Amino acid sequence: MRLAQALNDGRFVSHIAYFGDALGNATAKLTTLRIQKKPHRLASFRSFYSIWQISRYLRKNKIQLIHTYLYSSHLLAVIAATLARVKVIEHVHDYRYYDRKTAKAIWGIHTNHYRFVHLAGSLASKTIVLTPECLASAIAGNRRSRRSIALLPNGVPSPEKKKPKAAALRESLGGEDAKIFLTACRLTKTKNVALAIRALALARQEVDSIVLIIAGEGPEMSQLQSLSKELRVHENIRFVGPSDHVTELLAESLALLHPSLIELNSLSILEAMSCGVPPIAFGKPSGNRLLIRNMSNGILVESTNASDWAHAMLMLARDQHLARRLGDEAQTQATSSFTLAGHAAAIKAIYWSTLNAP
Repeated sequence: MRLAQALNDGRFVSHIAYFGDALGNATAKLTTLRIQKKPHRLASFRSFYSIWQISRYLRKNKIQLIHTYLYSSHLLAVIAATLARVKVIEHVHDYRYYDRKTAKAIWGIHTNHYRFVHLAGSLASKTIVLTPECLASAIAGNRRSRRSIALLPNGVPSPEKKKPKAAALRESLGGEDAKIFLTACRLTKTKNVALAIRALALARQEVDSIVLIIAGEGPEMSQLQSLSKELRVHENIRFVGPSDHVTELLAESLALLHPSLIELNSLSILEAMSCGVPPIAFGKPSGNRLLIRNMSNGILVESTNASDWAHAMLMLARDQHLARRLGDEAQTQATSSFTLAGHAAAIKAIYWSTLNAP
């Protein structure tokens, strides 16, 4: 949504198509198309109706280009665009082009629902990916030339200089002496938040002022709350649910604890870095290695052993000078290389080249 607003500059007029309920005030300055419900199968009346709805909207509003994100929306949009003779840019934020056996073996990801990915990708004029690993997979999976696939990491807005601090939350966690770590993500198995809780339990055996804020919701919420009680750290954790005030939480945090097993180009990590908060993240996802240089602008942990994560937490809790140095370097990198403005400028260049291509 923030990207659409950044692109909506007069030369490009952004329209947003979305499934389900209205998006609220975020779309106040954008023209929107609401598709009633998300289809569960491509070969269904609901899918055919959605394709007709999108195609009709394209013609009526004389739209020249579609930019898709989700795989399901790309399937519908690329068919509608073909019918309306409109070009499509496919923006890949998932593992659709990865080898199915590899994805299941390494990350435990099932990609069988991406079975139409090659056909849908071949109908796109341009494909955008987030990491070099994604680029290699897209080239192999798409069977297209390197020129038709662009490598473009995410970008985040520059943080506001003045943000009210979450003082009440800090006070409830131990006041000024609290060493706060933040985990901000959807609470699913692949995000591996249980590891953060286990690491907290170990770290608190040596520094009892270490506490954890978990911002997010998801199917693992109740299991994670039960785990915190089982490990007797439930009084040192705050589950704050989905938050629109992550920047405020980051302002109170010593570091972002991000143990996700799979990550392409994490917005949570980028937002923390842009706020001057160093990330502690799993070292295996290529997207993390693209952003984080170990012990330079954050910490990469190469294992899923809770004691290794606790060690990383203790390093920063015991040496806040180190935490500040890593945070300053993280902020310098994020605000110079991964800004929303720079990302939007690169997207606009892709738009122009796609529209001008034969």
